[in-house]
Amino acid sequence: MPMPITIPMQPCTVIWGALDRSHRATPPASLLGYLPHAELIGFDDCGHFPDLEQPDLYAQQLVAHMSKHDLYQM
Repeated sequence: MPMPITIPMQPCTVIWGALDRSHRATPPASLLGYLPHAELIGFDDCGHFPDLEQPDLYAQQLVAHMSKHDLYQM
């Protein structure tokens, strides 16, 4: 018997590489139905691993998300 899907209520940021070949049939916006408090950010020159392919931009987005939701302290 399948388990029910629990929809997270926490804010999250979904980073999607526009050149990702592993999920070509999945539109990135389709995730927003399962993550109602998500922000979708696309990296144009990036594939499946944005943290490895564009680490500076990835880190910038991570810090921005944490700062926006008061999760970042230096």
